[in-house]
Amino acid sequence: MGLPIYSTNSPNAEHLLPDMGQANKGLRFERFFNKYNIGEHSIDKFKPNEDAKKDFLKVFVNACGDREALKCYAQNQMALANAQGGNGKVYQLDGHFVTGMGNSHPVENGLLWHYTLGVPYLSGSQVKGLVRSLIEQYYQADDKTDILLKWFGSEDKDPQKQKRDNQVGELIFFDAIPIVQPTLSVDIMTPHMGDWYAKGGDISNVTRDSDKIPADWHDPNPIPFLAVKEAKFLFTIAKRPKSDIDIEDVFKCLDQALMYCGAGAKTQTGYGVMSFSKEETKSLTEIIDTAKKQAEESKKLAEAKANASELQAKLLDDIVQNHWRDVNDKAKQHFTDSLKSEWLEALENNADDRGCIELLFEIANIHYAKQIKNPKNKKVKPHQREWILRLLALVER
Repeated sequence: MGLPIYSTNSPNAEHLLPDMGQANKGLRFERFFNKYNIGEHSIDKFKPNEDAKKDFLKVFVNACGDREALKCYAQNQMALANAQGGNGKVYQLDGHFVTGMGNSHPVENGLLWHYTLGVPYLSGSQVKGLVRSLIEQYYQADDKTDILLKWFGSEDKDPQKQKRDNQVGELIFFDAIPIVQPTLSVDIMTPHMGDWYAKGGDISNVTRDSDKIPADWHDPNPIPFLAVKEAKFLFTIAKRPKSDIDIEDVFKCLDQALMYCGAGAKTQTGYGVMSFSKEETKSLTEIIDTAKKQAEESKKLAEAKANASELQAKLLDDIVQNHWRDVNDKAKQHFTDSLKSEWLEALENNADDRGCIELLFEIANIHYAKQIKNPKNKKVKPHQREWILRLLALVER
């Protein structure tokens, strides 16, 4: 019976995907392994050797994911958490990170990939478990069980130890997603005593079973696996309606867990340690605030244009698109140039459009309030006085 794999005469994954380009690397990793010994009918010979596994993993080294998709996802998730009384913070890897190693894969060790973004991530349940584990192991105050019940919905994971009924936890943990393209690398683990861990309990004669005892004469067995080398993750936590939990208290626990325990797999060997990045968090917050402001402006613009004249609608577009309401030299110069080259003449030809004239006058006062108040003052430049007087004539009609 043939094995369910491409034959040597058929296009295989290597020919189908010669260049990753913008492809989803997670999909390639999970579904397009192409290093089997095609042509071999024995299962043992068919399996890839260590060099083949390493060659396959090298395809994924360096950056993965789409920059714009990650940026958009992070902004949306942060906005969602904020809307639910939560918050988000960015944490940067201090070393390497890996998760999902127990997932089945031909290279022996898997990696947890986000299905649509094509990047490694931590699921919300993993983040929740990380915070809970820290509290269970290290928090010693009298209100420990109250916090566990309130935050996570149960006093203890063991039903036999619970004194109160389970409930819905008041915290909502989102997936931890990279905010920029993470960099991957091929790491190596070298277990020396696999037989001791697997069969050590069955040893009856040390001499006869010398290959199973833990000793320094055993050869290491290098196993390659894919890990995250560099990444900045957004952790977002929200709370349910009417909850009085202070989200900052939750993030303090998360800070400690990421700094001292690590997230994901192989934490005992230093993997998964992260530290809070104040700069990245501030930058992301500013981007979200700007996007929110732009969305509000777009909504107001649409409402204003619904009842505006054609000329006024065009002026509204110019105001929003060119940021004429912003108090800075760039906005001021652009407004002045447009006023002199286009808008004064347009309004002089449409002097009955009072709404448009009033709107233009409002913007002019943002940048030239003193000059408009007293245009004949000697400090007012002649070229400014000329258009100010024309604008005032329109207003006073």
